[in-house]
Amino acid sequence: MADYQSYKENNTPGTEPPGEPARKRKKGGCALIVLNIALILATGVLLMWGAMGFLKLYTRWGDAVTVPEVAGLSRAEAEEAFRKLDLRMEIIDSVFVDSAKPGVVMDTNPRQGSKVKSDRVIFVTVNANSARQIALPQVLQLSRRQAVATLRGAGFTNVIERFVPGEFNDLVLAVKDGTTGLALISGNRLAVNTPIVLEVSSAPLLDSLMMVEDALLRDSLAKSSGEATPERGGEPTTSPDTGNGGNTTQSDPDDWF
Repeated sequence: MADYQSYKENNTPGTEPPGEPARKRKKGGCALIVLNIALILATGVLLMWGAMGFLKLYTRWGDAVTVPEVAGLSRAEAEEAFRKLDLRMEIIDSVFVDSAKPGVVMDTNPRQGSKVKSDRVIFVTVNANSARQIALPQVLQLSRRQAVATLRGAGFTNVIERFVPGEFNDLVLAVKDGTTGLALISGNRLAVNTPIVLEVSSAPLLDSLMMVEDALLRDSLAKSSGEATPERGGEPTTSPDTGNGGNTTQSDPDDWF
C-alpha cells in the first residue's frame, strides 16, 4: 500500500504500479483455463455427434422390415417370400406333426410379424417327412406306472395299457406294436408316435377268469351226465311168470327157442 501511495505521489509516466504484472498473469491464466474447458466440451460434443452418426449409418437405424407370415408354406415358397424383403432363410430344426404336410415351415425365429433389419437371417423350423425314431427302452417286468413313465420319458407319445390275467398286479408281461400286433423287445427303433401296447397283469381278472372257467366246466359236466342217462318215457316191456310167485321178470331170449 505504501508502494502504491509512493507511485501516486511520484506519478512517473511509463511505469506500472507494484504487483500489476502478477494480476495480469492471473487474469490471463483464468482465461486460458476457461478456453481449454470450452474446447474440451466442444470436442466431446463433436465426438458424440460423430459417433451417433456413425452408429446410425452402421446399424441402418430406421431401416426395418417385417418378418412375413410363412407358416404352412413350402421351403421354396418361404425362401421366395424372404427374398422379396431382402431377408435370408436358414433351416435349424425339424418337428413332426401328423396334421401338417411334410417339409412345410412350422415356425420362425424371430417370430412372424417382428421388425428386423434387411439382410437378416431368419431361422425356420420345418415339418419332417416322418416321425423321429428312437430305441425302445427295457420295460418288461416293470410296474405299469414305471413302464409308462419310462416310455414317455424316452419320447413315445402313444402308450396303451391292456390288462390281461396274471398272477401279480400291475406287472408288464409283454410289449407289442399297436399297429402290427408284433411283440417288441428293448432296442427296437420305432417312431415316437408308434402305438405301444403294454400287456399288464391283473390278479382280479385272473380270479374272475378262473371262476368263469369253473362255471363253464361244471355246466359241461352236467350236460354230459344228462346225455348218458336214458330217458324214462315208460316202463320196460316184461312178461308175467306165474311160476315165480307172481313176480314179473323180463323173459330170457334163450327160452324163445
